[in-house]
Amino acid sequence: MTLAVGDRCVVPAVAVRWYDDEPQPGLIEVVVTDRHGATQHLIDKYVYFAGEHLIVPETTYPIDVGVVCTVIAVDDGSAIAQSADCVDDDGEERTFDVSVDAVLRFAKEGETGELPATAVRWLAVDPEPGLVLVELLDDFHRPRQLVGKGSDFGSGTDLTPDATYPRPTRVHCTVERVRYHSATVSIVGPTDIDGKPFICDVDRALLNPAES
Repeated sequence: MTLAVGDRCVVPAVAVRWYDDEPQPGLIEVVVTDRHGATQHLIDKYVYFAGEHLIVPETTYPIDVGVVCTVIAVDDGSAIAQSADCVDDDGEERTFDVSVDAVLRFAKEGETGELPATAVRWLAVDPEPGLVLVELLDDFHRPRQLVGKGSDFGSGTDLTPDATYPRPTRVHCTVERVRYHSATVSIVGPTDIDGKPFICDVDRALLNPAES
């Protein structure tokens, strides 16, 4: 996906430890490595950092997270990304010089996006090619379940009756509305466990443009 000035994105980082319980809701230490190999250590509220898992003091560290940023410059394979949430000791917004290939751009309204999910178990062989129970996290990191054909998820080939479950997969969706840290998505095909259309608010940092 082409990255442009003004795009919202996630810069990859690693949470290395829980730092302190105060101020609420708690601080973690995060390390960002730029494209030159230099590191920046950030200590800030854990809610400022994107990730596929809920971060708590008991979390096993290190874990992969990300810093939510806005692209302020792009040049020859590199990008300057700036975070309004994470500031330095002087109160200035942090900037990171990163490879364009390392940055995950947020999906935009109207685009097809992808969300990380977990295929929980195989349900039935009918209707062909079979049904799978899949779980994803909403914008409060609460599990939401949906049911669909195995071919509707991920690559469309790896969710089979003899596959090992649970296993990671991805959910394809349409981005209906975007807000600062969350987005409303709709899913065509799979439904909720009651058979109703699946519409959900999700953490925008987990929502990436679908591969073309």
